[in-house]
Amino acid sequence: MRLQDVILRGLAASKPVATDVAPGTLYYSTDTSITERSDGTTWQSFNDSGSVSTVRRQVTFIIDGGASVITTGVKGFISLPLAGTWKKWRLLSIDGAATVGSIVIDVWKDTYTNYPPAVADTITASAKPTLSAMNKNESSTLTGWTTAFSVGDILGFNVDSVTTLTKISLVLEFE
Repeated sequence: MRLQDVILRGLAASKPVATDVAPGTLYYSTDTSITERSDGTTWQSFNDSGSVSTVRRQVTFIIDGGASVITTGVKGFISLPLAGTWKKWRLLSIDGAATVGSIVIDVWKDTYTNYPPAVADTITASAKPTLSAMNKNESSTLTGWTTAFSVGDILGFNVDSVTTLTKISLVLEFE
């Protein structure tokens, strides 16, 4: 076996199927700067120490009411640059005082073709990211969530209810 057969590089979209390469083959995605190793069945994240590790990434959406309490309703949309599986959410009050308050946020997902997502496209079921008389909260128990997403999917963020809070950060972690 030649070195160029087991150390590969190119765009993430050009990565071969893990079953088509020898186990132990490394692939460096030049557009994402991610190195993965084939175990002969799947690609796994590979770190500098040579061990396989789980890489967590995140998307962050900030809702800012300015000097006023955030209002209810749709607050915006973002496009997802990678495919993955949601693992956790974290919600923080991020005004200068880390104000204590309450908020419920629904997250919607749809394809680029069907943009914009709407309430029928909710991914959170009844386990919506929530602050209830607090300034921080997180959960990795995503009961009922639609956790899988694809490259280019669009997320929408809707504030269902809110009191006191003027600026929050919602972080969604994924693998």
